[in-house]
Amino acid sequence: FSEEKHVDARMKRLIEAVQDEDSNIQRSGALYIIELCRQAPDVFARYKNRILPLSFCLMHRSETKVSSLFTNIWDEGAPSDSAAMRLYHLEIGELCVEGLKSDQWKTRKSSSIAVTKLVKKSSGMPLSNASVLCEALIACLGGRYWDGKEDCIHALSVLCSENADSVAKAPGIEKVLSALLSALKRKKTAIAACNAVSLLSASSGIGSSGDKALLILGQLLDLVLEGHDEEDEDEEASKKRLEKVRIAAIQCLTKVWGSLSSSTQASEITDRTLQVLKAAISNESEWRVRDTAVESAKSILSYSSLDLPQHSKWLCWICGNCLSSLGKEQREKSLTLLLQLLEVIVTKCSSSLQDGWATDAKEALTKKAAEVKPSSELHERFKVLLTKV
Repeated sequence: FSEEKHVDARMKRLIEAVQDEDSNIQRSGALYIIELCRQAPDVFARYKNRILPLSFCLMHRSETKVSSLFTNIWDEGAPSDSAAMRLYHLEIGELCVEGLKSDQWKTRKSSSIAVTKLVKKSSGMPLSNASVLCEALIACLGGRYWDGKEDCIHALSVLCSENADSVAKAPGIEKVLSALLSALKRKKTAIAACNAVSLLSASSGIGSSGDKALLILGQLLDLVLEGHDEEDEDEEASKKRLEKVRIAAIQCLTKVWGSLSSSTQASEITDRTLQVLKAAISNESEWRVRDTAVESAKSILSYSSLDLPQHSKWLCWICGNCLSSLGKEQREKSLTLLLQLLEVIVTKCSSSLQDGWATDAKEALTKKAAEVKPSSELHERFKVLLTKV
């Protein structure tokens, strides 16, 4: 090799080259670095503090011919994941922040994925640059849609869930929720935002965020009932997208409700939630949406501190919709879910239901049980539930 000063100059140009947006230049640079790692490990070691953070970010590029080469560099040159994260998380974070500011959507996308991987490979170690990364991800969520914005939303939720204390100080959970609320209102990012809010509900104290959490709950309720305007899509595509959005919103709704169930507005929140689930359990819903709503209702009604008599009106309607859906349902899994929900209602809520519900329930259950194979496990469920009614 040349003298050290000449090597320094060449390595500087090489490192600048692999940060180029041109994938061919990146591949050429990666091949050079791989050979450097193998043929001159002592020289590679002098520059690995700059090479390895770059490799970590570039191995998440969408072009596999580029990402695979930088994955090889990382695998051959880096220590264990946990050790590498302790050593390089600041440098990786700086590169991710820079990438998130790029005009190129594929760079923002790969930087978002790199943030997610950085958090996961840190194995629970709080990141000292979490607040800076959070601000950069939030800034990326504004403006028009770009391919990869869902990855940015996911990265934001993973980062906040694993670094809740740092994010609470700056930029604050309210700012994070505000960004996710905006994403919920856009049809292309609604599902990713639902998944993100679900993750945050379990880890970041969303229930203490006040009005923002209530606004998110309201948006979720709207998504379950109405979805988004789909005028630019054909009917079949619109129907499929709406179904996916409603399912994601119901799943998220259950977790947000759990976070808010001890708030001062818990009674009103529960009423609104049960009202929406009642509609989703009806025969008019697609079966996947109905199944998800049934599971959600079962989870909420099983909640130990829920004051059921306060919500008797919605319980009666949910029970009526369950019995109505039971009569027309043919799928075994869907029938099982309905029976499980009815069992919760019978066990915990019977005193909150109107007179005559038991007669209606017995009639519907007996009629449907006659259609089920007598030796089946499902038929046994019907028998057990009938004894409880």
